[in-house]
Amino acid sequence: MPSLNLNISQKMNLTPELQQAIRLMNLSLHELEQEVRDTLNENFLLEENLDVKSSPIWEGTKKILSSSSASIDSVVDFEYLPSKIEYLMQQVEMLSSPQKNPELLESLIDALNDNGYLIEGNISNIEQYSQDEIDSNIRLLQSLEPSGIGGRNLKEVLSIQAREVGMLNNSVKCVIDNIEHLDEVNIQKMGISQSEFDTAVLYVKTLEPKPGRIFGETGKEIIIDAVVDFKSPEILISVNSGFVPDLKVNTDYEAYIDSMSGDEQETMKEHLIAAKSFIRNINNRNDTLQKVLAEIMSIQKDFLLHGVDHIKPLTMSDVSEACGFHQSTISRIAAKKHVKTPHGVFPVRFFFASSIEGDENALSSNSIKNMIKKMIVNESIHKPLTDQQIGVELSKLGIKISRRTISKYRLALKIPSARERKVK
Repeated sequence: MPSLNLNISQKMNLTPELQQAIRLMNLSLHELEQEVRDTLNENFLLEENLDVKSSPIWEGTKKILSSSSASIDSVVDFEYLPSKIEYLMQQVEMLSSPQKNPELLESLIDALNDNGYLIEGNISNIEQYSQDEIDSNIRLLQSLEPSGIGGRNLKEVLSIQAREVGMLNNSVKCVIDNIEHLDEVNIQKMGISQSEFDTAVLYVKTLEPKPGRIFGETGKEIIIDAVVDFKSPEILISVNSGFVPDLKVNTDYEAYIDSMSGDEQETMKEHLIAAKSFIRNINNRNDTLQKVLAEIMSIQKDFLLHGVDHIKPLTMSDVSEACGFHQSTISRIAAKKHVKTPHGVFPVRFFFASSIEGDENALSSNSIKNMIKKMIVNESIHKPLTDQQIGVELSKLGIKISRRTISKYRLALKIPSARERKVK
């Protein structure tokens, strides 16, 4: 199978198998299960492997947890799922562009709808900024994860994603420009061949038309994609392989292929190739998730030892370089995935956090938020801490952070002001 780690050039011809592999990477376990069910119904050479029912649900390359030791519910109540605003503002803090205007970017993020589209009519205080400033900060917003966020329409959302991985060539641009009426387009007038058009259509189908829908509601039931078991110094990564049916090729049908001929044999061969390709891509998705999580947790070992306060700043680029995967692969495999750790259940994207400078080491914004939360939990209900007092306490720990940033973090945690928390 072609590697997902290759640098994709503008002329690269994505095979159907690679198109499928890219799409499967981005799916949640719920979505993957439905994809498997649909494919089982469509391809009679693919069947559920009932012989693996007694095998472990949680599988890993370093160690396989037995059924008795994997006493983990597949569905759990989730507490730490970040909101759309919180997740995007974490990335804004990491931007180093001279065009960055944090207040304007915050207004732009507030103007995103549930699908991640920028509704320009909803941008607050827009009259305070020049058009050049607005345009440059919209471009900054559109550089954030998830890819495609901040697009103002479907065409722009898809174009952002294709451009990010170097795939916005002429044929892909033609397909996106005509996305709403592809059946009516004149391919000859586009100046591309039928083959180029078909390949571009297949690629565009792998893109996410609603990038904002990855943000769920806090407290909802989710499915754990993987478990991290830390027994110092060893980190064990176990992928949930029990939620989605295990697959195999139907050997009875496969045995008859050589005795067939003509179109019937050709159809059977196509179904066989598709079945084997689908199984490979499912396995590749799980292997990639495991390798990426292993790299993340090796960097976040202090978190495994001591908890959220000790999460280190980390970017997708860091993990991409360490794993040898393209950054878009890291983004896709991290999307809509959740991992159970010794300190609770977190979205994989939670571990990609911005940096706040302390006296000795850089701390992640998530660590700072957790410290603020702990201070407020332990405060006097009659004399709650103001944002300024929280800043003073953090400075005693060697953490330099503005009152405005503390206020923003507190609001992201959905904690009211000191005045509103005070009990008289």
